[in-house]
Amino acid sequence: MMKQKQSNGYLVNKNPVRHMDTILKNQYVTIYIDRTKLLINDVWNTTSAVMSSDDFKDILYTWKNCIIENRLNKALIDARKMAYLVAPEMQTWIAENINEPAQKAGLRQVATILPSGVFEKVALTQTMKEFQQNQSFQRQVFANELLAKDWLQL
Repeated sequence: MMKQKQSNGYLVNKNPVRHMDTILKNQYVTIYIDRTKLLINDVWNTTSAVMSSDDFKDILYTWKNCIIENRLNKALIDARKMAYLVAPEMQTWIAENINEPAQKAGLRQVATILPSGVFEKVALTQTMKEFQQNQSFQRQVFANELLAKDWLQL
């Protein structure tokens, strides 16, 4: 983000396109929130292939807590580079410990951008089915970021 000093001495954001704050950035994922659009946006990295289940859970707890604390109602999950294999028991854990509390806190729409790899897509699609079966909010899967943002009305 470019910041420029105004005549009053304050730094102002000169990038009107992005009003996002970085909540978490590590070797696996970067999580942003946009308080004006009530959006959480996570962008996964290929290094997630070596992530432990405890690391994954910690990231998801951070994700859920951001939604609850900031009363966010939209999520954009960019999983195109995600290489972590979500096991069936982890899918159930996510539905119960992450998705359900996030939905109760006000999460209404989740757009997920999936990777092109068949194996990863199948694993993530199964996770999304688990997500949808146990939740009452809208969920949509996309291959294109622009379509996902359009659906979220961003």
